Amino acid sequence: MKFRRLSAGVAVGVLALALLLPARARADTCNGFVAINYPNLGPGAKVKIGDEVDVQIFLAAGSIVGGTILNVKDFFFNLACDVGPPPMSPFALGSDVNGSPNGCKDDPAHTADPTKPVQFVKGSLSGVTCNVQPVDPPDFGDGIRVGTPGLTLLKAPAPPLPIAFCTAQFKEKITGLSGDATKFRIEQLVGYHAASCDNGLLDSGNFQTAALDIEQEEENFNCYQIPRNVAGKPPICANCTPTLIDPFTAPAGVTLPVGRPHRLCAPADLTSEPNQTPANQQGDHLEGYDYLGAIQPSFSPKKVVVTNVFGTVTAQLQGTPDRLLVPTSKCSAHSQQPCTPQVPNPPSIHHFQCYKLSNPDGGGKSATGVTTDDQFGSLGPFGVSPGLRLCASVNKNGEDASAVTDPTFLLCYHGSPRFGSEDVDLANQFATLSTRIDNYDDLCVTSTVTLP
Repeated sequence: MKFRRLSAGVAVGVLALALLLPARARADTCNGFVAINYPNLGPGAKVKIGDEVDVQIFLAAGSIVGGTILNVKDFFFNLACDVGPPPMSPFALGSDVNGSPNGCKDDPAHTADPTKPVQFVKGSLSGVTCNVQPVDPPDFGDGIRVGTPGLTLLKAPAPPLPIAFCTAQFKEKITGLSGDATKFRIEQLVGYHAASCDNGLLDSGNFQTAALDIEQEEENFNCYQIPRNVAGKPPICANCTPTLIDPFTAPAGVTLPVGRPHRLCAPADLTSEPNQTPANQQGDHLEGYDYLGAIQPSFSPKKVVVTNVFGTVTAQLQGTPDRLLVPTSKCSAHSQQPCTPQVPNPPSIHHFQCYKLSNPDGGGKSATGVTTDDQFGSLGPFGVSPGLRLCASVNKNGEDASAVTDPTFLLCYHGSPRFGSEDVDLANQFATLSTRIDNYDDLCVTSTVTLP
């Protein structure tokens, strides 16, 4: 199959549009094409997890010399392609026997897959609109999913219309990050496998790829110590020995008993960072729990390269889980109004499992002149030093499958700015606790990690 470039200009993030031309050279022609558009997204727009996105599918018959009808078979739409780094195009990927780009296959059964980062919004298909009356209306879906295979017949237009086309619009919901090498980009595919015209010519297939870019939200945390004498006892509950799967322990994970809480981490603005989005002052906090007993290593130490606003750190990641950070709600004297903390359900952030780092090297292992803001006030300037822990998003008890593929980590630095104390009420999935925080402990900074 031969691919030719065609400038589309109709979709945000369009990467390639392949227009397949007649299979034999003669005066007669048989032309059809398909396109995807996101009408509520402007150029360069990004989406967030949880957003609903309008999708418009465009299926058309072009000039048909020597005939009047284009017969399109097996229309398909792929929610999320499994591909490598960009650029994604049929020229870079090659194609399979059905004409789809390698790594970007259509689903023959057109079944909903809850593991995909995009889901169809049930009942959102708004119908089909055509600029000329088709012989048979296109079958774009059943209102639950899009891509029901079927025969579509389109008349070629009479002059002065350049093409005959039909469009269908529906909604899809972004439910997670892409599961492939491009974590913050979801590639999609629309097309059909075969078409023919009533002049005897074949259009053997056609598709277009497009992409949705996900906004990378950044959250930093100021962590404060919970003194042991007000930390309470280790929680006792059905889920207090959770199974934890993170990028380092996948796929089996580890099962560990949770001990006493040791610290509370509050959302913070890193005010020394230019263009930092303000922290969500009312968002979930993270309560840090140590594990009970002697914990065995889950894997051998490995080299990691960690990058964040302070620079790059190369270090050895120790294979023994050290701490669990649990999404937690908080009330205190600094709350905007009197409140009783409620267990976050569902949490707005992941759980995190932390590991110690050894032998850190690189410009990002420490920093000076750091200033932060959180609901307790402004801190700094102060320095942070390499008392480093790396915390990975973790799937606890199967509650958060997307955590294992989330490329966002927290790198926690030790710091010691002046801080007094604060009485706080806390609630999470393990326990409720009235306690006190004192002494600044860690600054945990959003980071990315690579394994060399």
